[in-house]
Amino acid sequence: MESERFDIPPNCRDFNSNHLEDRRTVAIGLLKAFLKHFSPKGYKNKAWTVAVRETLSRICPTSCEANPRDPQSRKGEFLVDYCWHDWANREVGNRLLLVCESEWGTKDRFGEEVCWQEVEVDFEKLLSVKAPFKLLIFTSNFQLDEAQSREDGDFSIEYARKRLSASLECYGHHLAGEVYVFLDFPRKCHEEGVYRLFIWQSQLTAPVAFVDLSPVEDGNYLADRRLQSPDLNDSQLIKGD
Repeated sequence: MESERFDIPPNCRDFNSNHLEDRRTVAIGLLKAFLKHFSPKGYKNKAWTVAVRETLSRICPTSCEANPRDPQSRKGEFLVDYCWHDWANREVGNRLLLVCESEWGTKDRFGEEVCWQEVEVDFEKLLSVKAPFKLLIFTSNFQLDEAQSREDGDFSIEYARKRLSASLECYGHHLAGEVYVFLDFPRKCHEEGVYRLFIWQSQLTAPVAFVDLSPVEDGNYLADRRLQSPDLNDSQLIKGD
């Protein structure tokens, strides 16, 4: 029986400019594994947050410890909402391999408006934490465009991309090889189970010369992707150079 545990190979656990393609492959594999098992039981924020914890716990590498240990509780959070500790390799001092923040920006994911500021605050936590893989999960408004978006209110995926790009460009302490994975489960969509995603990777230490968080598939942002069929490949992912 095939193991559900995800694996991050040794050459992708350190910070350097080597094995960049391997790191992208690992990021793609992480997305595949997460989307394969992610299945929220309800429409409230808590159900979606618990589903994130449950999924990441389920696929946590055997060499790592998941925090928090109990997916049903926030007790045991370390720095961020969720992380994988590389506890098996004591020589590296219990380093973090994955950090994750999920922010729905509203009391009810399918009710009140999302607030971009709350999402941005959580993303800035990921900027400051050292880990080779960083995952931000959020929800935009499928029916809005960038012009209708507000910093203190609801926002579109285009607005999120612009703000995330600006934050990545301005941040002064990137580590070579670290990979950011952005996963959006939009609200007010024409049907359930839609997700949009993009990836950014740092090739050099600061300052970063170029950041590419542009749309994929002619601006479609993978809007045709469903949780029921998470079939990803390299052409469907953004690569930051």
